[in-house]
Amino acid sequence: MKYLKKRKNFFERNTFFRNWPYVNPFTHKLGYIGYLGYENRGDEIMFEAIGKLFGQVQVVPFKHNPKIKMFESFCAGKIFDGVLLGGGTLIFRPDFLKPVRNAINHYDQVFAFGSGVEDAYPNLEGKRKEELEKEWKNCLESFSSIGVRGPLSKEILISSGLKSVEVVGDPALLLADDRVQPKKKEKNLGINIGLTDHNLWGSEENVLDFAAEFSNHMIQKGWRITFIPFSSRDLGYIQEAVKRINHPVSIFGQYTSLNETMRFLRGCDIFIGEKLHSVILAVGAHTPSIMMEYRSKCYDFMASVGMEEFNVRTDQLSLDRMESLVNVLYQKIDEVQNKLAENTKKYKDRLNKFGHTILDRMRER
Repeated sequence: MKYLKKRKNFFERNTFFRNWPYVNPFTHKLGYIGYLGYENRGDEIMFEAIGKLFGQVQVVPFKHNPKIKMFESFCAGKIFDGVLLGGGTLIFRPDFLKPVRNAINHYDQVFAFGSGVEDAYPNLEGKRKEELEKEWKNCLESFSSIGVRGPLSKEILISSGLKSVEVVGDPALLLADDRVQPKKKEKNLGINIGLTDHNLWGSEENVLDFAAEFSNHMIQKGWRITFIPFSSRDLGYIQEAVKRINHPVSIFGQYTSLNETMRFLRGCDIFIGEKLHSVILAVGAHTPSIMMEYRSKCYDFMASVGMEEFNVRTDQLSLDRMESLVNVLYQKIDEVQNKLAENTKKYKDRLNKFGHTILDRMRER
């Protein structure tokens, strides 16, 4: 009777319609494990891009709670045709180990799709770090396919003993422009900085100081500066930087719109970003970019698109070096744009191919 009561509760109107994306019998479904629901534009954009890639297959946040189990029991089948460990630096993170275990214990087809590998997770050293990596390795060995963001992620996983790892690129590159839009060369410089919960090379205060000092310096050189946040929580941090600048600068306010963000990035001659996906989208807009590497995932991406020489750690920021990099990119702006177009197309093709491989494996079930 208790079980029947629970089943009745599940099919009550509000609960049923709230779970409709999961129980809809007319669509195939992929469960998505990722960093969603925290107003981080990068993670939301990757989820959107992957959803578009899989088209008629519905991509929904993965969960395997009692209500999902009850529905599967009632239908005598599985809700998900497969599960994706999505974009974001998720591999080796302790907080994503539980949903990954859940996925491989209940579903036959689990894939890593453009995931990054966390090689320096805070407060984890020595034995606990080794144990965590071993647990992750055991899970990853059960994956149907592993596609990662960049060469550093692949190197770490191969070093851990995994044999089949493919670099497919960051899923946000699915949104990259198909054609190059030539720059107007009006010295428009876009800048992104953001909070990292103090999990960065150096300190957030030093990045803030540098952003203000560098902006003052470049404005005197004739550049126009516009800051862009990639999370609402970063807006106050950027506003503090703007207060320290002695000249007029702008803050781009339509960052929650992907179309407007891409339009803004296309309008920049050069872009400098700290948050990973600010630079990934700028590269996707074929805008020559410099990464302020706050964690190794930033280098992982820049190496994947052949731009590692324009990667600067946040504890090694200097006016001379950053200005020099800006000047190099500006002088070679057409050449760099073409290089970015070539590399983003390569990864767009890889991501599409990897996605179709996933669909083929799902159909084989």
